[in-house]
Amino acid sequence: MKGFHDSIYCNDVNCFGKHSCDYYNDLIPDYTLTIGVKTNFTIPGRDLFEHPGTDGGCKFAIYNSGNNYILGEFFLHYYYSVYDVRHCKIGLGKVIDLHPPVAPMPET
Repeated sequence: MKGFHDSIYCNDVNCFGKHSCDYYNDLIPDYTLTIGVKTNFTIPGRDLFEHPGTDGGCKFAIYNSGNNYILGEFFLHYYYSVYDVRHCKIGLGKVIDLHPPVAPMPET
């Protein structure tokens, strides 16, 4: 995130925006994480925000963690996870909305 936009600043762990999160909705590109050789997982840029920062700015949900990633709440909104503890495996799949909102009927 650092260097992406003049109003974004980072400390050793977090990145923050000086403006409200709404300001960044169309500025932050989608984030694609590749796990393994060919598996890509994409999160829309507008969903990479956490609760507002303490100064009324915006806190981003990606942390400066070196080579480690914590796939938290923002990731699990888009990808379902299955844990196989016995075999030390994790399966991930795209969440499908089985009950999409119904468009209102046009008035006649």
